[in-house]
Amino acid sequence: MKALVLEGGSLRGVYTAGVLDVLTENTIGFDAVYAVSAGALAAISYLSHQPGRTARISFEYVNDPRYMSEKNLVETGDYFGFDFLIGEISHELIPLDFDALNRNPTRFFAVVAELETGKAAFLEKKGEEILEAAVASSSLPLIALPKEIDGVKYMDGGIVCPIPFKKALEDGAGQVLVVTTRERGFRKAPKAPKILQAEQNHYSNYPAFADLLARTPDIYNEQLDELDVLSDNGEVFVISPKGPVTIAPQERDVDKLKALYEEGRRDALKQLNALKVYLKKSL
Repeated sequence: MKALVLEGGSLRGVYTAGVLDVLTENTIGFDAVYAVSAGALAAISYLSHQPGRTARISFEYVNDPRYMSEKNLVETGDYFGFDFLIGEISHELIPLDFDALNRNPTRFFAVVAELETGKAAFLEKKGEEILEAAVASSSLPLIALPKEIDGVKYMDGGIVCPIPFKKALEDGAGQVLVVTTRERGFRKAPKAPKILQAEQNHYSNYPAFADLLARTPDIYNEQLDELDVLSDNGEVFVISPKGPVTIAPQERDVDKLKALYEEGRRDALKQLNALKVYLKKSL
């Protein structure tokens, strides 16, 4: 089994979009996709075989208050306009090819955090249900409401399993391509006390989830440590930015977003031949 693993990162996801567009243009497919947050949203256009679509959404709507704004947060509880994204954008403005999405046999897993237990869940969804799962995976603490699917409330998967390569390997993947949105060597610093306290107060009715939020930087750094070892041993193939990614989580500078998208494309093209060799290796 060949697996594609996509990290999140809010607007840093345009880097992932650049990588995925190169994969699409070169007809590189996978048996399964394991994606988190912005990576899950970017995966939608990859699975519908629409290169350029994810980038267009960011470039054209990042300054539209319907896409992301304090107004959304006050009125709906979500800073990002998820209903606008999977509604009007996906059906009218930059239409998603739902037929292609529904036909695609690739298995899709959206990584989410269970609000009640603080545990990771891997929601396997098909067709249009992928959108709902991707939104749940992208629901960030403090700036999004929990999303309920089949009676369970979920939030951003990046809190509990930011780069789900271990799940892909556990499921039997022999080749794993991991796309990260931070450069190799990056590690998260401890959370600022003010943010940590705000999270603890906001989720005080969910102690397991609050405890998880306190451990998020350590979880992320441990996964990066493991990923570096697997990459050095040739067990996984990693495409990452070569230098620090300086855009803000809710970046509004379209030129910066375009530059990061092009960086993703360049990095994928530079490693394309090596990736093809890796994906053909014997299990």
